[in-house]
Amino acid sequence: MFMHLTRRVLTTAGIASLLLLAAGTGLARAGRKHGDMPPASSSRNASIWRVSTAAPDVAITFDDGPDPMFTPRMLAVLNRFGAVGTFFVLGMQVARYPGVIRQEATQGSEVCNHGYSHRILRGRADAFVSGDVRHTQIMLDGLGVPRCRLFRFPYLASDAASRSVVTHLGYRIIAANVDTQDWRQPNPEKMAAHVLGRLRAGDIILLHDGGGVRSRTVQALGLILRGMAQRGLHAVTVSQLLATVPHGRPPAAGEE
Repeated sequence: MFMHLTRRVLTTAGIASLLLLAAGTGLARAGRKHGDMPPASSSRNASIWRVSTAAPDVAITFDDGPDPMFTPRMLAVLNRFGAVGTFFVLGMQVARYPGVIRQEATQGSEVCNHGYSHRILRGRADAFVSGDVRHTQIMLDGLGVPRCRLFRFPYLASDAASRSVVTHLGYRIIAANVDTQDWRQPNPEKMAAHVLGRLRAGDIILLHDGGGVRSRTVQALGLILRGMAQRGLHAVTVSQLLATVPHGRPPAAGEE
């Protein structure tokens, strides 16, 4: 069954690839410098770094997967603590490991768009940004997982124009205010201490399940979840965290 699904996804992806190449790869604009994010009072195009909520909830997010070795291990840790997460996945990895995507959805976590190949989208032509996002979404839709209307820019790098393209496609842009920097491979205890030393309700934590060897991240995840449980904090999806904000009240967009 997975082979049939993979063949169907890859065929659809091939069509999307032609559209993506036709969009071109030229840089259309000089965008803002990385890190120049709009204030919380700006437009709906602003990135959401954390959420202002009275609920004792935190969102743990994972980038650059799925990975056939480390993503299932992350899911096992989440299961052990009765927790869920948000996986921002790359289209090129979706094509390789569709079964892992289904594991994420079955576990109760949400599967969201992180672009196709982790290329920086800031400063790109509108057609390129749109093609990259659509390419990955077509692949996810082909697998039948619940559609997530959240998007995270690769490297968290965006500008006003690229954010406008993504929001016009119907996505909310998610960043993170607690960056573990697990790509530096710190020891798990140090990683967990960094997170727990500043963690509060409404935070969005950034981890990686793909893009490298993530054994230390798996260990740190267990320590983080244990520390959260001791403080009465619950790990929820980003969509669930956003749902705790009273209707009509904006989340803390642009806050670092």
